[in-house]
Amino acid sequence: MRVSATRRLLSTFLSAVLLHAGLAIPVRSQETPAASVDPKVALNEARDLIKNGDLSQAVDLLKQTIELSNEDTGSLREAYLLLIKSYELWGIEELDSPRGRTGAEPYFKEARDVIAECLRNRALRHTQPEPVPEHMAQDFAQVRRDIFGSFRLTKLNPPAAVVLLEGDTLRVAPGDSLPSDTDLLVGPRRVVVTHPGYKDYTELVTIQANTIGTGVYDLSKRRSKRWYAAVGTGLAAGVGGVIALVAGNGGAAAAKPDPVLPDPPPPPAH
Repeated sequence: MRVSATRRLLSTFLSAVLLHAGLAIPVRSQETPAASVDPKVALNEARDLIKNGDLSQAVDLLKQTIELSNEDTGSLREAYLLLIKSYELWGIEELDSPRGRTGAEPYFKEARDVIAECLRNRALRHTQPEPVPEHMAQDFAQVRRDIFGSFRLTKLNPPAAVVLLEGDTLRVAPGDSLPSDTDLLVGPRRVVVTHPGYKDYTELVTIQANTIGTGVYDLSKRRSKRWYAAVGTGLAAGVGGVIALVAGNGGAAAAKPDPVLPDPPPPPAH
């Protein structure tokens, strides 16, 4: 017992000396291990954690995986979907707890924030939710209504003209006859309409949330240099003819003699 007490005193003394000297005492890290270098391996680990109900570990792992997957669109999309799903399942668990909706809402809000972050990535803006849990699809729909609008042409002449919206070519959707696009972030967007032989047209359109904007574009033909030369020649010939006609009429008028007036009548007889 005396030896044990002596050891405790010695340990306390050494710790005090180390702290006084500014030396840190090693402590085992409690942080979540870093994600695997391979995002696909990390995604598989996250799926297992979600399946086993370890949502906290899954969330930490998926956040790290998103940071590692910036150049891999497929893995990035999958990591976002799994992270959103984890928060949704966490919120659903809280719904059954004594705190109910009050406890669940912070997790649902976190899920919506991650959805918005995902959809604001241009390469991921068309990402669709998994069908389960159902609440996940509802949150995706809500976020889309808040941050996205659509744009559709109602007239395009010539029909084969190319329409660019912020540099992306608008395509004709199946079952439609004119170009359009969906999942467009709200705000001003630049539209450029081009076609060979026609003048380009550019304008700014404003995309509004949960609204379908429309565009009407009727391009004017671009005249060739030959056309302008022909028009110029025709105008010059016309002006020259008018000048010649005026000059000719003026000369004839100058050559025409003045009319001869009759002699005055004789004075009356007395």
